[in-house]
Amino acid sequence: MLWLHTLLDAIGYSQTSPTTITCDNTATKTLSEDPLLHSHIKHIDIKYHFLCERVQSTDLCLNYINTKHNVADMFTKALDVKQFTYLRNFLGLK
Repeated sequence: MLWLHTLLDAIGYSQTSPTTITCDNTATKTLSEDPLLHSHIKHIDIKYHFLCERVQSTDLCLNYINTKHNVADMFTKALDVKQFTYLRNFLGLK
């Protein structure tokens, strides 16, 4: 996301609003928004702390999406035919 943001800025398409990323993990969203929880999660990987810094600096915004509606699952999980077809329709594919 940051790389694309920098690339678009370099070619003249500056983005003034934060980039929205949807995720189906409520814990990630909660931890990224509350800096007071950082002292309790020292064992968490550094990538989550980086995510928190980006949310605090308003470079990105995390939104929750129910896993039933998460189109990215098509590319990362084995789905049954019904769920795959449902998500495929969000992409406009037949």
